[in-house]
Amino acid sequence: MSTLVATYSVLVRGTTTANGITCQTQIYKVSQDTATNTTTYQAVVKLLCTNDASYHLDDNGVVTIRVAGVTSLSATSCTGFDFRSSTSVTIYTGSTTVTHDTDGTFSEIFSTICKYDSTGSYANGTGSGTVAFDTIPRASEIGTISNFNLEDTFSVPIDKKSSSFTDDLVIKQGETVIKTITDYASGANINLTDAELLNAYNAIDKTAAFTFESTTKSGSTTIGIDSAEATGTAAGTAYIKIGETWKRALPYIKVNGVWKKSIANIKSGGSWNRGIG
Repeated sequence: MSTLVATYSVLVRGTTTANGITCQTQIYKVSQDTATNTTTYQAVVKLLCTNDASYHLDDNGVVTIRVAGVTSLSATSCTGFDFRSSTSVTIYTGSTTVTHDTDGTFSEIFSTICKYDSTGSYANGTGSGTVAFDTIPRASEIGTISNFNLEDTFSVPIDKKSSSFTDDLVIKQGETVIKTITDYASGANINLTDAELLNAYNAIDKTAAFTFESTTKSGSTTIGIDSAEATGTAAGTAYIKIGETWKRALPYIKVNGVWKKSIANIKSGGSWNRGIG
């Protein structure tokens, strides 16, 4: 459904709207395409007159619509008019597309040149106005990420604005990059490798905030970036039984400030027991 977004006018004949002819332009938003970052718009150009006298029966009207000074739509042989029996006539209707800025915004000066006969001696004028279309969403948005254990499977919800875009996901703790996933699909399972776990362990004590950064791309062109945080906990990948309760344990030990893989055996009650990973 088309939406009227702007109307502007200019007097093309006479000295006042009461005794003259006004050229009115209406700009409608028809549709928007996220993948191409474009809006299709429709321009409707009318002549308005209430003097019950003006007429020009030759179909020799010329209409040119420019966007930021560049011709966007044009037509010749536009219909003549007879305001002895009407007060409004549509002389041109046309549609085309315009491209938004890279951030998805669009606001430009539209101008309409309207004249009749080859010299414009009967009716002639240029009207203009600012036209702003709705911002087109560009970058994918990261949803709420549940807090997670580093050793478990977790996932990231991503609201993709166009199926033709891809999202590269980077997981960081502070300035330390823990994992990078190219073309990540929303909700896909994520598991850290042993090397990535050690990297994460070295970046935190037990629990810390991790940043998830999604870079949206169209081919090799970066569209935008979004980020979110969630709390990650070093919970362990091995289990030991203490009394009658199984407890989670880290199969790593910190030596001189550095995490190292340890033996998964623990001495309990005078006996060595192997942890269950």
